[in-house]
Amino acid sequence: MRPNVLLVTLDQFRADCLGVGGHPLVSTPTLDRLADEGVRFTHHFANCAPCAPGRASLLTGLWQMNHRVTDNGAPLADHLPTLPRALRSLGYRPTLFGYTDTTYDPMTLSPGAPELCEWEQPMRGFDLGVHLDDFIAPWLAWLADEGFDVPPAAEYFSIYDPVEGAVPAGRGATWAPPRYDADHTESAFLTRRALEWLERELDTRGGAAAGDPWCAHLSYLRPHPPYVVPAPYNDMFDPAQVPA
Repeated sequence: MRPNVLLVTLDQFRADCLGVGGHPLVSTPTLDRLADEGVRFTHHFANCAPCAPGRASLLTGLWQMNHRVTDNGAPLADHLPTLPRALRSLGYRPTLFGYTDTTYDPMTLSPGAPELCEWEQPMRGFDLGVHLDDFIAPWLAWLADEGFDVPPAAEYFSIYDPVEGAVPAGRGATWAPPRYDADHTESAFLTRRALEWLERELDTRGGAAAGDPWCAHLSYLRPHPPYVVPAPYNDMFDPAQVPA
């Protein structure tokens, strides 16, 4: 029986910031449990930066000099092999939750196509569970449904503004928490949507024991900036104890 496939990526997560990796301060119990049940690739390094080139390398298996995505907004040639298309050729339906920072090959688009002005498209080959790009519209809509005060679309980034109040001595500008709580972060939203999708997939396929496997790419923004986090995580560490 073919295995289920779950690819999880975290943006700008340092490899040494893992409890299982021996970090003296950081606590990552869930990631540690995953590591204990799987394999840690301790000699696996990001091919390039920033986001779009790095993801292009991850999802094509190519060096940057070969896929030629040199920066955010540089297009990915459509003829190149990609992971989602390879998975489809094996009978999977890879589904994306998050983003891939892909700019489409302009040779595949008609003149005037809106995608010509977009640099955060989902990589072709993925079905869309949730496309959560920099404009975070699906997350904001969910927050509004959950009763949170959400800014208008033109001011969407103000959702990250800290709540008003004095910052304690010794704490920096990023200490103050945002207006949403820890159960309503972008990460919590993506996780919830992915779990809801998985439940539907299992129901459709006749349960976990059925022979038709599922495949998902869960692509989290965090810990990418902005550096703001709800309580209690904003106050979890004493800056004086953080290793230099």
